[in-house]
Amino acid sequence: MPPTTWWRPSHRYGRARYRQHHQPRQHGGADRPDGGAAYSATKAALAALTRAWAAEFSPSGVRVNTIAPGPVVTAADPELIAQLGSTTLLDRPAQANEIAEVIAFLASSKASYVTGAVIPADGGRSAV
Repeated sequence: MPPTTWWRPSHRYGRARYRQHHQPRQHGGADRPDGGAAYSATKAALAALTRAWAAEFSPSGVRVNTIAPGPVVTAADPELIAQLGSTTLLDRPAQANEIAEVIAFLASSKASYVTGAVIPADGGRSAV
């Protein structure tokens, strides 16, 4: 077994199974500069706040959702953005308007029943 993979028991549906879990290094985490733990912690905190605020404010008619974008083409280092984009299932970074479309959907009446969700717009990075 590679050193970046570990297995843990899963007792879902009443019987023990083993699920594979990956360390961040397999998905580009080893290339992250110092502060990777803080970055991951803030992402987890944002997801938790999304759920907590949805539970608190949705009964009053306020919908709370979060978008989790992957790499996006910006004015930053184009080489770095291209490298990060190659880590997605779509093998490219997003254009800003692709993320804006997700935001527009969540702000529209078409998403009137969506609350407490973290929506990945990451080119499939979270799927693997």
